[in-house]
Amino acid sequence: MTPGNASITFGALLFQLRERAFVSQRRLAATVGLPASMVSEIENGRRPPPPDKYVLSIGRALKASSSEQATLSDLAARERQSLGLKIGKTTPKHVASLLRDIACMSHQLSPTQANNIRAQLLQGGIAMK
Repeated sequence: MTPGNASITFGALLFQLRERAFVSQRRLAATVGLPASMVSEIENGRRPPPPDKYVLSIGRALKASSSEQATLSDLAARERQSLGLKIGKTTPKHVASLLRDIACMSHQLSPTQANNIRAQLLQGGIAMK
């Protein structure tokens, strides 16, 4: 895939740029200040793109061209916006992370899986509207 490919995702472009630069997920993560597991999850589409400050750091760390950096930023913004998920600043970080994970997987969850998640929450005594 090339940055000009309309169907490329942020994660796919990140992978492509990282491989081209011969940079491991761990090294990239350490350079930009993210957990290595997050880089893997982003590349595999299990997590949305990180905030803009990290996207810019990633582009610099991978020595992406200005057009590739612009594409990374555009894809990140588009993919975050398409989630349609707004998490308040007062939401605990562990809950915000869970909500983002579920939002990223939403297109992959079957109705049965969604109902199973709901049932697990209800069994834990969590009231749902």
